[in-house]
Amino acid sequence: MGHTSGPRWSGLGAAAGVALAPLCFDLPAPIFWLSISWSLAIFATLRTLPRAGARVVAGGIAIALLVLGALEGLLWGASSDRAYAELRTEGRRITAPHPLLGHSLRPNQRERSERYYAGEPIFAVEYSTDARGLRRSPTALPTATQSALFFGGSYTFGDGVEDDETLPFRVGVRSAGQLQVYNFGVSGYGPHQMLAAIEHGLVADRVEATPYFAIYQAVPHHVYRAAGSTPWGRNGPRYALGENGLIFSGRFDAGPAGFEWLRAQLDKSLLYNAAFGSSRPLAPGDFELFAQIVQQAKEQLAASYPGIEFHVLLWETPELAASRALRAPLAARGIELHRVAEILGTSERTPPEFMLSPHDPHPNALAHDRIAAYVVDEIIRPQTPRGAISSHSESPKGSLY
Repeated sequence: MGHTSGPRWSGLGAAAGVALAPLCFDLPAPIFWLSISWSLAIFATLRTLPRAGARVVAGGIAIALLVLGALEGLLWGASSDRAYAELRTEGRRITAPHPLLGHSLRPNQRERSERYYAGEPIFAVEYSTDARGLRRSPTALPTATQSALFFGGSYTFGDGVEDDETLPFRVGVRSAGQLQVYNFGVSGYGPHQMLAAIEHGLVADRVEATPYFAIYQAVPHHVYRAAGSTPWGRNGPRYALGENGLIFSGRFDAGPAGFEWLRAQLDKSLLYNAAFGSSRPLAPGDFELFAQIVQQAKEQLAASYPGIEFHVLLWETPELAASRALRAPLAARGIELHRVAEILGTSERTPPEFMLSPHDPHPNALAHDRIAAYVVDEIIRPQTPRGAISSHSESPKGSLY
């Protein structure tokens, strides 16, 4: 009885380890849990292996998995991803797959979005899109002949704020209807989506009033996105540095399906991300690629709309070396750069009064409006007839001032 119970329990332990493995992918740090469950399953089978050599090999694999799990656990303990694991967003997706950009906004949508941190609400807002598939912006006066194009990711789209609280909307309101604004921002985007949309006519198809200004909100993490190092950006447009400038080579996921599946699994590993993914150290080539993409977007817009001004609003974070490293390559290319920290009158670390929450650093309505006042006063108004546009125009959101 005792002789047969050992193998029986070993088999049950191994089966349990294998059966629980798929559940690990629903947990934070899935490779940690997967490594631990598999190592325990292998240890449980050691007594059932008849050969000593097989037991040695299996034991070595189990120990290796334990070491991998320990390293993943240590990285998880020191990672800011732990905080993000507590974030939960509810609501229907307002995006759909796009063959070039990876994903884009669905036109004529109105969806409610709610975000929580450890069960505590951060925001509950409504996102609306227009017939062009852009986030809703105010309609300019019939006499308006100029427009401004806004590009970027979630900071431009306006994660966590209402339609009339985003930066583009606030600029439109503060222009007193004299400027038509177009919000091309989409959460998860980087400069490569901006350039691809410009080059492939996705901007020209949506613009009616002549663009005089283009404003791109850059976040240090966009360097990773432009290099294809983020899990959600695998289906985005791919650019590479060539001898004669940028080379467009389709999408990041243009390789064999099996390879992309493997990358999707590796993306779940904190060790892989620390070496090759969105947590890896950035190389000089990454910054050059980012800056070259931004420059080419500027040049493409200038070719389509002679005289258009191109400006970059740079958000900076002290945790990322990319914050400071981004300035030099952009300035070397003659890009008009505006540091958001200086606009808000803060240090590099955005203070709580301009954030959605201590657990969500996206800009809140007050930050968007403060930046909009700067954009109108310092970028747009100096280039328009005196008095035509003022940041102090009447606005339904007067309580923000």
